[in-house]
Amino acid sequence: MLLRFLPLKVGALLVALLFGFATSSAALSLYSDFVSTDPPAPDQIDGTGWWDGGDPGPPPVYEASVLSWDITIFETYAHYEYTWTHPEHDASYFILEVSENFELDDIVQVYGNLTFPDVEVGTYFDDDDNYQGMPGTVYGVKFDGFSSYTDNLDGTVTETIIFDSTRLPTWGDFYVRCGIHPDSEGGHGVWDAAWNTGFLNGETTRVNDLNDDFHVAVPDTVIPEPNSMLLLGFGLAGLAAARRRSSLH
Repeated sequence: MLLRFLPLKVGALLVALLFGFATSSAALSLYSDFVSTDPPAPDQIDGTGWWDGGDPGPPPVYEASVLSWDITIFETYAHYEYTWTHPEHDASYFILEVSENFELDDIVQVYGNLTFPDVEVGTYFDDDDNYQGMPGTVYGVKFDGFSSYTDNLDGTVTETIIFDSTRLPTWGDFYVRCGIHPDSEGGHGVWDAAWNTGFLNGETTRVNDLNDDFHVAVPDTVIPEPNSMLLLGFGLAGLAAARRRSSLH
């Protein structure tokens, strides 16, 4: 369950962001980063079937599963882009944890092949028929379609989900499952499914902008005033520039 947060003054929020950036630059970034099964960090994503960093062979090769996010803050909304790259098979649906007061109207636009009939909000858990392997119960927004889909030359698949929301990001969980058929492992059907390894851990607060608990960025409870969104966007742009300059030295 996501934590509920009180509205923050812009100055205090930017100070907190700068402090988090300065003290924990090796942690995941709330606004643009990724989690993966790829070594040397194999514990960011857990799962079943091929999506657990398994071997899609033949020929026997290791193909990682990677979820990346890129979030841009505009004056009155946040633009969310998620990219899910994984060994085949195709994904069927993708769930992002959201706050308990989140409603479908909090998504103001979807992009590409994704349409609003593909989107719903509800409570999800492993009920033996759906959401196999999900390690707990999550209230989330579920996408039954994707903004784009690409078959890659290395045998992996890349799918994107792109939408706009009035909610700023915080840390939360994701779950995704394939939709073709379960693979046979030891005589038992196992679906390709994946989720962040921090699924059962408590989320950090948004002011602790950087996080080591292997969550992903998801829409928050906070609905800021338009000026706050704009100023926050400027602050994040400065942080991104500082981070790029730091990486060049």
